[in-house]
Amino acid sequence: MKTFIEFLNEALKGRKSGVASSKKDAIEKGLRFFTGPDGEEREIRNYESKVKPGGNVRRVSTMDIQRARYTSRGKDVTSPNVDLTKFAKKKRTINNRGKEAHHNMPLERTSHVSSMSPEEQSKFHNTMNSVGSFVGNDRRNLIGVTPEEHKDIHKTYKAMDQSIKKAGTKTDSIFDRLKKLKR
Repeated sequence: MKTFIEFLNEALKGRKSGVASSKKDAIEKGLRFFTGPDGEEREIRNYESKVKPGGNVRRVSTMDIQRARYTSRGKDVTSPNVDLTKFAKKKRTINNRGKEAHHNMPLERTSHVSSMSPEEQSKFHNTMNSVGSFVGNDRRNLIGVTPEEHKDIHKTYKAMDQSIKKAGTKTDSIFDRLKKLKR
């Protein structure tokens, strides 16, 4: 399995070797980055994978925006009492072991915290911490998982959310029928 440093070197291969002029040119040169027809830099992801053999092309600017949102979300839900250097150290350790860092309590599931007042946030963090559940970029909220496990975890969350949404609509229709019977 690759170390995190090996992964980063591979990920940045296109930028170190230059940016190709087209997707075809990038593939021929073994690069991941190329300039799209609109002049924007693009990245070829998952090339020759089982699911998408031709790869998935994404604008680098779009990925930068997503990365910024993710970083901001982490800051928004993290307790001010958390030592972020310990979080960064644990994340580095996990990555150096060839694993991916996963938040036990995913950031998107606690995004409501950012809309709370500081007093409500403090109460929320104290309550969660008292039961051993940590949120945001707290080192205790991280575990190391393989890339496959990480995908499976997020697929499970997605399936769970879809089931809950579906169950909500089914229960609504059942309760609507019961209400009509009462009359």
